[in-house]
Amino acid sequence: MAQGYSGDTAKALGLLEDLKGIIVKQENTIRVQQLKVELLSSRARELEAERDVLRRRVDELSRELRSGRTRSQFSTFKPYPRSRPSIEDGETPPTFLTPVFPLKYFGPLLTDLAPLPTLPFCLFPKVCL
Repeated sequence: MAQGYSGDTAKALGLLEDLKGIIVKQENTIRVQQLKVELLSSRARELEAERDVLRRRVDELSRELRSGRTRSQFSTFKPYPRSRPSIEDGETPPTFLTPVFPLKYFGPLLTDLAPLPTLPFCLFPKVCL
């Protein structure tokens, strides 16, 4: 209760102090949520940019396939600097298979590439051997 007051006034002041504390906590929660939204939005923009790069590269490779180029004429494709171990680095890559791309976008391309014994680029960077 508020000091120096008695009765209903003290109760009312005590309730106001409690409400003030609740409001401050809610404001802090809102600020934290806004920061989380900003971080997630930033990551979403990064992922959209990466997706656009990959789509352009898939389109380019599809055009190369349709134009009749041989596998030896394909360029080597590394979309990002590799932080994961790879055979080129002399390290053993992970043995689990986790698709990087949703198959609904790349299903037709994978069907076109199926007859090739080895791919000139890596659709699954975690597993490229």
